[in-house]
Amino acid sequence: MLASLVENARGELREWATAQIAVALTVDHQLVQLAYASGEGAVELFELQRSLGEGPAITAAANGLPVIVDLMVPARPEWVVFTPEAQALGIGTICCLPLVAGEARVGALTAHRPPTRPRPLEAPAARRPPVVAERDLQRLYRLADRMLLAVLAPNGSPNPGPADEQSRFTPVIHQAVGMISVQLGAGIVDAVASLQAEAFASGRDLDAVARDVVAGRRRFGPPGQQRRVDTTERADDFPESTDSGNDESMGPADGI
Repeated sequence: MLASLVENARGELREWATAQIAVALTVDHQLVQLAYASGEGAVELFELQRSLGEGPAITAAANGLPVIVDLMVPARPEWVVFTPEAQALGIGTICCLPLVAGEARVGALTAHRPPTRPRPLEAPAARRPPVVAERDLQRLYRLADRMLLAVLAPNGSPNPGPADEQSRFTPVIHQAVGMISVQLGAGIVDAVASLQAEAFASGRDLDAVARDVVAGRRRFGPPGQQRRVDTTERADDFPESTDSGNDESMGPADGI
């Protein structure tokens, strides 16, 4: 699914048609999983940022804003380690676009290219050609939107219907979404996106992650307030309900 989206997008790109592209997922503003990489270079860039804890994908995902940089110009002060390491990998320009669902920051799409030609560092910034031309930037934004839908959609379908959503969201998921909404101080859509991103990043199904939330083993919140406890599931943490019509609370939600 993700690979086909990238290949389709390449046909619309110009200067960035051959760029290395990656989609990284974040949890608590940290890179946790590479959902897609077009090649070894994309994997190396992801691993570099994850190991250093700095770089454009982390900044884009944390701030919810695009980060477009040319590593041939003076380095950003917060990337004093990342910049020379990325240059050593043969990376020249980077375009990172956040994957955002409402206020939930799910991850980032990163495209990068090798250095193309020397850039006139002595020229005023306003006179330098853009790192990404407007046409290519618009198409990368479109790709990022499609990638976000593919990551968050149930069963890998970017356009789930009401029946798909109904079958996927069990009572424990509904309760977990409500708890996440309170913990994040966000709306239901953002809470659902956060739960789905966590499940995708951890390779677990939604019910398993939701059980952790309801049992208090996983808490969402601002950086420094999240916590994970033992994630080993126990049957008595969340007993199965045989009454599908019961709307009462199904877990230890007190105090949330």
